[in-house]
Amino acid sequence: MTFNYALEKKKFDAAWEFLRKFYVTSGMEPSAIEAMHEYDWDVFKAARIEALHTQELKLPPDMDDESEAPESPLMKKFGKQLTSEYDTFGGHSRYWWLDELTTPCLTIGIPYLTDADKELLTMYVVDGLTTREIAKRIGITHVAVSQKLGKLFNYFK
Repeated sequence: MTFNYALEKKKFDAAWEFLRKFYVTSGMEPSAIEAMHEYDWDVFKAARIEALHTQELKLPPDMDDESEAPESPLMKKFGKQLTSEYDTFGGHSRYWWLDELTTPCLTIGIPYLTDADKELLTMYVVDGLTTREIAKRIGITHVAVSQKLGKLFNYFK
C-alpha cells in the first residue's frame, strides 16, 4: 500500500476549497469552518501514517500455500510468529472422538474395535468421506466399505 502525499494533499486541498466556499455561502462562522478543516486535516494525517506503516501480508499470486519462500518482506521477517500449527485432533489421538461417546451401548464395544475399524469409522464419521472416497484410500471396493460400516453400525445397536 503506497501513499502519494503530493497527489492526496492536492485532492484534500481541492475538496476543502469547495467545502470552504460552500460553508461560507451557507453562513457558517469562520471558526466552525476552521475547526472542521482541522478535524479533516487530522484524519488525513492519520490515514497517511497508517498507509506508511501498513504492508499487506498476502502472498504473490503465483505462490500457493505449500510454498516455503513467501515473497512478502513482512512474511519473511515475521512468518514464524504469524503462523501456527493447527492440531486437528485437539492434542488427542486420531480416535479421540470415540472416547467422547457417552451412550452405554456405544462405549461398551469401543475397546474391542480393531485399529482398522477405528480408522474406517473415523474416516466416515469425523472426516466425512463417502464410501467411494474411503475405498480409494484403503484400496477396496466401495461395496466392501459399505458392508464393513454396516457391520460396525449393527455391532453398536
